[in-house]
Amino acid sequence: MPSLWLAKMNSKKITMFRQASEFTAFHKKLGVLIGHWLDSEWSVLDLGCGLGLIDFEIAPHVKSITAVDYDETVIKECKAQIERELDAGHGYAEKIEPICADAKDISGEWDIVLMSFFGADFNDMKKYFNHAAKRVIVIVHERASSGIFGPAIFKSKRRTAAELDAFLKKESYVHTKTIAEMQFGQPFKTIDDVGDFLERLEDADKGRIILPELMHEGEPDIDFDVEKIALNAEERIIMTGRYDFPYYLPCNVSVGLFCVNI
Repeated sequence: MPSLWLAKMNSKKITMFRQASEFTAFHKKLGVLIGHWLDSEWSVLDLGCGLGLIDFEIAPHVKSITAVDYDETVIKECKAQIERELDAGHGYAEKIEPICADAKDISGEWDIVLMSFFGADFNDMKKYFNHAAKRVIVIVHERASSGIFGPAIFKSKRRTAAELDAFLKKESYVHTKTIAEMQFGQPFKTIDDVGDFLERLEDADKGRIILPELMHEGEPDIDFDVEKIALNAEERIIMTGRYDFPYYLPCNVSVGLFCVNI
């Protein structure tokens, strides 16, 4: 499935997304939360892997990971990150195999199927459960809509944790649910970076694809006052006291994590 938050991405936006992940430890925390559902002898199929940020967190704790996304840009970047990790002596990166393909074209069976912010309709998502021998792990947004670094509300097409919970119960799947609140805001190295970011917020077409909380979801129908968003974001920038990233724009993300027994 596509990672639409990276649509039209350039290297700077990818770098900023990585910085947001590292600064807030967002994907690291997700990896910890799903870690007790994994096993060192199990294989994982990650559908809609994006940059593979969760995969790098869980790779030390599983046998292998097949990371699938049909966006060539993110698969290329995932492969580059594997090389960087190996150069740094992190041998577990060899366990990750990035594949550029549509999820519907994947065949085979893995112990675990992982779908984080997959964006598919639940009935469509259910088709991919057949690839799992033991468990399916699904990560979705807990809320249907939320502010974009400020008071804006977008009309989201995303499915919520409550809706997924109801669907799994209706289909008689035995599952465990966890709700987690985490930060996934944007850090900045310089005041110029802050200004550049705020300028992009004022462009709705660009702003919608650089915001971390949109992640892998399908592009929403945006309905907000762009100038108000940029102004509110500027007012909410905080000083971190850190040398590497002295400025930070907070963004709270609520997620639902599900472990489905097969």
